[in-house]
Amino acid sequence: MYKKGLVKIISLLFAAFFALSLSLTAFAEGENVKASVAQPEKTAAQETMELFRNFDGRILSVAKQGDVSLYPENSWEGIKSAIKKGADIIEIDVNKTSDNYLVLIKDDDFSRMCVDPSGKTITSKVSQTEAWEVIAMCLRQGRGGEAKEPTDCHPQTLEAVVRAVGTKAVLMLNFDSDIRDDVYNEIYSLGALDRVIFKIKGQAGAIKKFISSHSEENLAVMGEYSGNVVFSATGYIKKMKKAGVAASMLSVKNPNGVIFDKSVTKTFSSIRAAADMTDKKRCGEREDNESGWNDLLSRGYSIIETDYPGKLVDYIAQYEKEKAVLERLTEKTGALDLTKYGYKSAKALEKELEKSRVLLSTHTSKQALNEQYSALNSAYMSLDAADGSTNGRTVTAGRVIAALLITALFVFSQVIVYRHSRKER
Repeated sequence: MYKKGLVKIISLLFAAFFALSLSLTAFAEGENVKASVAQPEKTAAQETMELFRNFDGRILSVAKQGDVSLYPENSWEGIKSAIKKGADIIEIDVNKTSDNYLVLIKDDDFSRMCVDPSGKTITSKVSQTEAWEVIAMCLRQGRGGEAKEPTDCHPQTLEAVVRAVGTKAVLMLNFDSDIRDDVYNEIYSLGALDRVIFKIKGQAGAIKKFISSHSEENLAVMGEYSGNVVFSATGYIKKMKKAGVAASMLSVKNPNGVIFDKSVTKTFSSIRAAADMTDKKRCGEREDNESGWNDLLSRGYSIIETDYPGKLVDYIAQYEKEKAVLERLTEKTGALDLTKYGYKSAKALEKELEKSRVLLSTHTSKQALNEQYSALNSAYMSLDAADGSTNGRTVTAGRVIAALLITALFVFSQVIVYRHSRKER
């Protein structure tokens, strides 16, 4: 009887323990569900928009008009390819047809980019053509011209592209000021204001008015300045800051133009500086490659428009790795007690540490990061050892005292010898 009662008690205890375990598991799972609901993963577009608004954010890649190295400009195929290659932002050109549809065509007429199904160049104007006619045209390869072959790619409407891209990337819209309201209304109706950037040319006053008239939407805007006058450039940047612009593009043909000088780029203390590398006339004759990117990034630019989105994305990934490596070495050497090392070698390390910290706090190039890592690592490897085997380069309090005592003993012995010799004489 006693044994049966004991077994029953033990069974009840096991059952209670099992029920408690299930309850705790369910509670934990419930908390995890709550956490996942409260903190959903950010989309690619959300992350890019946050970076775009963050002056200290990483370098951003802009595929101008899509992947034009493989597909026609502003084509869906080119846009899709650029997204697949990891471009943060796709810049597209917007125009308006005669029946008030917004389409992705840059020029006022079709002659550079479009042919009919038979291959004949189309010379009519966008504003005089209906949308159904536009999307039936065929686009020439790349950026067009008579020398470029027609393709099976067709022009697209802005609505179709915005819907197709979704949250996979951010679109930057380039358009003339006379259709600004049309473009805004289209994006608003599509519920896509949080994943597009309005690229606006023109006077700072007009840009400020556009932003303030839509202040509740907190629009992402990039201004654009072209010129080579230092006071005009810095003045424009300051006005853009006050207007609430997140970035501004600067362009000039002169390789040594003022927009490439630190007197201008240092003005970008809260908004990003952007450069268009797809046209040499807009980036001081620099090449759209690693050499050109290094040059402009070292001058403070942090948004690059390119024809080669895949290569730029790879460059940025390598840049981030170089930066992470330098950060780790800076943290490691910065934690050292330099009083344990030789004065000269410690000072040399301190100098390189300061350079590293400054470099890591600003926009710079992959090349500069690599060179600074080598300099800091060299200074670290050259530190005098703390175990005394330093070839006489380590200066410590004990060694100083010992040296003084030896010197004093030597002087004292010389005095005794001198006095003894005088007595003998």
